[in-house]
Amino acid sequence: KPPVAYSSIMRRMTSRVNQLHDELALESVTNIEFEQSSRRSFEFLQCQVRTLKEAFNTLTDTILEELDILSTNTRGELWRLDERQAGFEKALLREAHEQGQRLQQMQQAQ
Repeated sequence: KPPVAYSSIMRRMTSRVNQLHDELALESVTNIEFEQSSRRSFEFLQCQVRTLKEAFNTLTDTILEELDILSTNTRGELWRLDERQAGFEKALLREAHEQGQRLQQMQQAQ
C-alpha cells in the first residue's frame, strides 16, 4: 500500500504543477498582450502629443505673423496720421500768419 499513497501524492502534485504551469502560461500571455496594448497606447499618445505640438507651433507662427502685419500696419497708420497732423499744423500756422499780416495791413491802412 505505500506505493499507492506515493503514487496518489505524485499524481496530485503533478496535477497541481500542471495547473500552476497553465496559470503561469496564461498570465504570461496576458502580460504580453497587456505590454503590447500599453506600447500601442503609448505610441498613439506620443503621436497625438507630436501632432498637438506641431499644431501649437503652427498657431504660434501664424499669430506672430499676424502681429507683425498688424504692427507694420499700425506703424504705417501712425506715420500717416503724424504726417496729416504736421500738415494741419503747418496750415494753421500759415493761416495764422496770413491773418496776422491782414490785420497789420488793415491797421496800416487806417
